[in-house]
Order: sequence, then structure tokens, then C-alpha cells
Amino acid sequence: MNPPGLNDWTSSENKTTPCQSFPGSSVALKSIIFSCNCGNYWYIRSIKVQYIYLKNFIIMANTPLPGTVQQAAAGITGFDVNQVLSAADAQALKNAGYDFCVRYVPRTSNPNLAPGNLTNAEALDILNAGLALMAVQHVANPGWAPTAALGTSYGSYAATYASEVVGLPAGINIWCDLEEVATDSSPADIIAYCQAWYDAVNSAGYVPGIYVGYGVVLTSSQLYDDLSFQHYWRAYNGPQVATRGYQVIQATQVTVSGIEIDPDTTQNDNLGGSAIWLAV
Repeated sequence: MNPPGLNDWTSSENKTTPCQSFPGSSVALKSIIFSCNCGNYWYIRSIKVQYIYLKNFIIMANTPLPGTVQQAAAGITGFDVNQVLSAADAQALKNAGYDFCVRYVPRTSNPNLAPGNLTNAEALDILNAGLALMAVQHVANPGWAPTAALGTSYGSYAATYASEVVGLPAGINIWCDLEEVATDSSPADIIAYCQAWYDAVNSAGYVPGIYVGYGVVLTSSQLYDDLSFQHYWRAYNGPQVATRGYQVIQATQVTVSGIEIDPDTTQNDNLGGSAIWLAV
């Protein structure tokens, strides 16, 4: 069933404005009482809510996230996970001794890529469980071809999604996942992709980080000398980064409370830098 259009809603107040972050979409401000007659959709009363009408689906606007932007101390154990965490899941992982979480955001607005990504509601559950939070963007399938244009597109969407959908504050790390690029990719194209991604995320007020996995093609010197990133996260199978080194180190996958996670540990890099997250 298609989601309701703007004209399907009835309310005592209804304001619609273009949504600059998502071209072709709009934002509707509805207050007091409103409802939809389309069936199988929301009936909401006596509140003021903002909706983002995002092409083929609707996202309810964010509840402000608790916490503050903080530098990560060295020696903190956390995890990254590629599944939605319930409040009970987040609490179980906190009780198991983990103190931070890295969750995924999508590359594009394609509805097929939406399920399973971090949402505002999940972020609230994670933070309320006492876990610090950062976000990483899903990488494309192995053999993908990086370009500057792709870096701008993916980076812009990562920042927009983090802000508009999740409600993550400016100033925290959002991570670019660099791994398994096409083996015939030129270093110049990979560098251009990474730089364009960095620029898009940085211009939105976030602090770009880069997750360095297997098959990045670039040398350890190129990873440091030719990129603007100051925050590096090493995959369990990632190469070295010259000069700076890493701020987050990933270990191999484990199962905790029935949830498959990749454990991660923070450290100060060789230049004294550290990861930056949102924590209560």
C-alpha cells in the first residue's frame, strides 16, 4: 500500500514546506488533531508533530536525543552491529560490559535500503541503556567503484539521514566504510571518493571518520598523507595507517545475548586523537 499523500490528512492546522534535505520531498507541520483516512496508518490526536514526506515513505520527526558530544576515553570496549537493537537488547549488551555502540545509516534514500538502519527510536533506546553512540554508513557490495561524485552523494546522504532521521547532533563521528573496492580502482579515484565523502559530512557539521577494512587498495601512507581524515577505525582485517594510526580497533565477530556483534576498543592514536561520540 502506498503511504498517504499530503492531501490525505485532515487536521486543524496544516503547514507544508519544501524539504531542502530531500529534493522532491516536503515537510508537513500538523498540530492539535489530525488523522489519515487511508487505512492502516496512524491516527494521532492532540499533539504537534513534524513529518518528513520522503518520496515513498514517511518518517516521523525526531525526539531530541539525550546526552552530550564527548571525546572517547582510551580503553573503552564497545561494538558495532548490523541489526536493530531493542531497548532490551541494548540493556543486555550494556550489562555484558560494553559501553558504546556503532550503528548503521544507509547510502541512499532507496526504500529497499531503509530497513535495519538506525532510527531515532533505536538511538533513544541505545543511549538510555547507557551506551555511547556513533554511526557508520553501509558500504556498497564488494567490487564497487569509488568516484568523487559517489563520495559526495553518499556523504551528503549520511549527514542528512543522521540529522533529519536519527537526530544525531553535530560534532560526533560519522564513519565512512572503506573496504572491498574494485581491484582495478585507481588510487586517485579512491582518494577522490574519500575526500568528497569527507567534505560532504564535514560541511554538515559532523566529524568524518574512516573505517579501514580489507581490500582498500591504498597504501598505509596514502591513507594518511592523501586524506583529510583525522579519525581512523581499523577493521579486524584492515591495514596499518601511517603516522596517525587508529582510534578504534575492531575484533572478530562474537555472539552476545543472541546478538552478533563486532567488538571494538578505543585508544588514543599516535597523534593523541580519539573518537567522538554522543553519550548520556
